[in-house]
Amino acid sequence: SVLCVFPTLSLRYLACKFRKHFVLENCRSMLAIHNLMHQGAQDPVLYPMLGLGEEDYSLFDFPENDLVFNAPLVQTNGGPTGEGSHNGVENYWGQWDYDSLDVLNAEEGSKSGERCINMLVAGIRTADRIVTVSSTYAWEICEKNSFGFGFGLQSELLKRRDDIHGVTNGIDLGEWDPATDEHIRPNNFSLGDLAGKRACKRALAEDLGLSPDISVPMVGFIGRLDRQKGADVLLDALPSILESHTHEKVHVVMLGTGDAALESRIQAAQASFPDCVRGISEFNVALSHRIVAASDILVMPSRFEPCGLNQMFAKRYGTVPVVHSTGGLSDTVQDFNQLTCTGTGWTFKPCSPQALLQSVTLALTVLAKGSEEEGFGRNNKWQQLVKNCMESEHGWPNAAAQYEMLMQWTQMTQTHHKSNKVVTRYQSSYSN
Repeated sequence: SVLCVFPTLSLRYLACKFRKHFVLENCRSMLAIHNLMHQGAQDPVLYPMLGLGEEDYSLFDFPENDLVFNAPLVQTNGGPTGEGSHNGVENYWGQWDYDSLDVLNAEEGSKSGERCINMLVAGIRTADRIVTVSSTYAWEICEKNSFGFGFGLQSELLKRRDDIHGVTNGIDLGEWDPATDEHIRPNNFSLGDLAGKRACKRALAEDLGLSPDISVPMVGFIGRLDRQKGADVLLDALPSILESHTHEKVHVVMLGTGDAALESRIQAAQASFPDCVRGISEFNVALSHRIVAASDILVMPSRFEPCGLNQMFAKRYGTVPVVHSTGGLSDTVQDFNQLTCTGTGWTFKPCSPQALLQSVTLALTVLAKGSEEEGFGRNNKWQQLVKNCMESEHGWPNAAAQYEMLMQWTQMTQTHHKSNKVVTRYQSSYSN
């Protein structure tokens, strides 16, 4: 038998065009879900372009307004989903209050009552097995009260719960290697010799017009500037972080592009704290490597994060991650225990400025215990924490082994979808 990991549209062709004609009957399929926020929902008038018959329309049929909230929505662009939109997900995401969100069953309530064709839903309904990019995210998207991480698809996912698995992504260990990284030359370093890391900090601080004093802790943020990544959470906590009495000064470096309002807030923060804050509103791969290498702490206040890669890059470079406890961040960052010196960073919950401040302050407190003659942060606890981070294994071999196991399981199971059974299971509105 053969197993293929298909794009979502190919899954439907396998189910609707081949299997029902007894072609590729032994072929099994897996759907890899990265981020349910992006579902490929379109106007039903586009369905004929897929080249499938009317009898298969029910696979794609789904409520257009697939999220229902008890908390009031901010009405923008003429309505909750935006004028002319056929997928309310992206519009909803910028409007709901995270702390008071209550997600209901998608099929039990649609504000508009209108329908759409949803590519991701069709993939969920037809795949033989479903894989997400972390174990915690696989759990989050199936929960009834999952703070919207399922983006209205919980009812569909719960039907397939036994077929959903989580495999944490790996990272490219060749590209992200502090010993050979061309972006930080000539200050490359390794666990055995961290002098280059301190040189990276000094060089970056000088290039950004900050004090080159390596005793000043550096906190980095790298990410897309949108509501998911939580740059606003960091900006809200920023004054308190900078005014903390744990240390005389902190450098905060933020890199990212996206929402214009967030870009403006970062520039305003830099103007308010010119000796401490630098904001770079651009997509810059080389600079992202330099920030990861130079920072003592990398902050990731993502409201949700299916997997996340920056925390794994940071650990590889001896930069301690402070992350919101969600999705792949929970799976890859373990809280540091100062008694046993185990763990690889700090997590916080809920995703609020206060919780972030507490974790960053704790991290800075441990970092500040280093003696001046040894260099800032050179105390035994921080050294052990850095060692724990750099010794963490986040390459692809482990993930590949898990995928191989899932593929073997899938090859031994019956196919999930039979085209002639779907019409009775999912009510079609195409003919209406």
